[in-house]
Amino acid sequence: MKKILFVLSTILCIVACSQQPHRGTIEAPLYEVRNTKTVEISRIDLTDSTTVLHVEARFTPHWWIKIVSSTFLADENGNQYPIVSADGIELDKEFWMPDSGEAQFTLTFPPIPTGVNSIDFIEGYEQGAFRIWGIRLDGKLPKISMPKPEKLTADAPLPEIKQEYGKATLKIKVLGHRPDDQMNRIYFENYNLLSESGYKDGYLSDDGTFQVEVPVVQTSCVKVGSGGFNKLLTVFLEPGETTECIVNLRENSRRNSLFADRRPAEPFVVFKGAHAALNQAFADLEDSFSNELRVYEAEMRDSLESELTSYDLKKLVDKMIEESDKEMEMAENADLPLAVKEYFTLFIRTNLLYSLIHAPAELAYNKTLAQNKSTEEYIELLGAYMQERDRLIPADLVEVMNVPAAAFTEGYHYVKDIFMHMSTEHAFINYPFLRTEGSFLEIADACFLMRDITEFKPLDDELMAKVQQLPDAYRQYIENANADLIATIERNKKVEGFRKNETGEVAYEDLFASIIAPFRGKTILVDFWETWCGPCRSANQSMAPLKEELKDKDIVYIYLASESSPKETWENMIPDLKGEHYRLSEKQHDYLGNIFNIEGVPTYLIVDPDGNICWKHTGFSGTETMKVQLLKAMGE
Repeated sequence: MKKILFVLSTILCIVACSQQPHRGTIEAPLYEVRNTKTVEISRIDLTDSTTVLHVEARFTPHWWIKIVSSTFLADENGNQYPIVSADGIELDKEFWMPDSGEAQFTLTFPPIPTGVNSIDFIEGYEQGAFRIWGIRLDGKLPKISMPKPEKLTADAPLPEIKQEYGKATLKIKVLGHRPDDQMNRIYFENYNLLSESGYKDGYLSDDGTFQVEVPVVQTSCVKVGSGGFNKLLTVFLEPGETTECIVNLRENSRRNSLFADRRPAEPFVVFKGAHAALNQAFADLEDSFSNELRVYEAEMRDSLESELTSYDLKKLVDKMIEESDKEMEMAENADLPLAVKEYFTLFIRTNLLYSLIHAPAELAYNKTLAQNKSTEEYIELLGAYMQERDRLIPADLVEVMNVPAAAFTEGYHYVKDIFMHMSTEHAFINYPFLRTEGSFLEIADACFLMRDITEFKPLDDELMAKVQQLPDAYRQYIENANADLIATIERNKKVEGFRKNETGEVAYEDLFASIIAPFRGKTILVDFWETWCGPCRSANQSMAPLKEELKDKDIVYIYLASESSPKETWENMIPDLKGEHYRLSEKQHDYLGNIFNIEGVPTYLIVDPDGNICWKHTGFSGTETMKVQLLKAMGE
């Protein structure tokens, strides 16, 4: 009987002990994910009366950070513990970082009760607020499951280009994802052979997944990144096939931690599907060489200073070629698989070509600025530099544009984009050295034909006849794009909810007031945009669901474009944008740009019901931020 009682008492003791609150000090506590690299918890002191977080801050010297008084901790049961006090930083006040860019402070909260194993640090929900999730009080991170990565053989080359029209599917799954305005955004640069290169935005679902179908005409390459994992991934895609990318956000947080060496490393990203082994090799190995290359390029830029200030184009071109040869040697000697070496060799060559193409503009601008020359003198100087450049660019360098795999690199597309803005005939007049025999000529022709479509102008019969002469994949891509555009324009003829407006005869100083006057008493979102602005168009697509969500709110959307947006293109685009539309003259647009200090598009202003501008932002900050700011302007 005594033995039984002893066993029972032991069990009860174990249970009771296991239910005691965690007390004492936790050094460098484990955590799952954070949305910032600025603040990190170095220690937690747990007592019966308080919970004290010791915080390490790292930020740009002489810039400020802030901890707001609404900061709280939240446990796994949903209970919240509001901040009590702070030491070393004053709540709700700007804290200016010292010369070192490093600071320490403590934050005190109520005690955490029995049985809590994990807490979240939530500094607020405004844009830029600090959040750290899954801070472990029990010292145990939950297990995470990642598939086994495929391995690329060291002698495997870059894939052979398969020319075929189709849609390549990219699926992303972010493990450890938390719905958060700063981490939800997915951005990818689509190096589509027949469209202008540029970043496109998307957003992770609440479960951390994202899927996009990318129209392609051949084996292609995109760059994918997120606010959550602070890295651009090189991803190869195949027409008609699916590539999957599983990202471990917890490992990303570990890598950026001050205490990274105190917890074991985990796989960061694993690829499945089309080109899984190749994509894996780039994810695992690209960073080391990319960083080495970036350091060298920064040093190279400094070494070019004398050539840039001597205004001698031949010296500059010779020096750039010499430095590029050194980069090529670095790539050749790097401990990388053959496919990654081949990629970087093409990357270096196409970037050199692009840089040489634009060298005359840089020298002409520098000389004009230094010597206070006139606009006419700048144009004359630029023309002379361009003629000299045409003689200096090596013919064998230009031949890289006929290497199919070069289309995997950014530099190739930056050069190709020239033909998205002018006819091949015009382009070859301005850039005669680009007229080469090979596949690039067909691509240039196809890009020029796509230009009208991207500007919302359907191709006429004459241009469609030229389309028929292109390779099948290019022809199918352009035919489908043209058909989709015609269908969109026809659909837009029946669309309601948008209105074209004229400013009328009004003084510049009264222009903005006259535009918003009819909507006084309402909250107004003013969007400065242009039809040719890729980020503007992407943001407009992202805003559509939010506008639908807020359709019962008293909000007016005003879109201001300029004459730089072609009228036909503008008229064909605006039916997709419900709201009030103005196409301002260049002088009107410049005037508003000056008074509101608009440095680029898109730029947004929010006007409250009293007519006061209460928020301004350049660049699309995301739908959550937009929603918060609009509701704030409405007093909600």
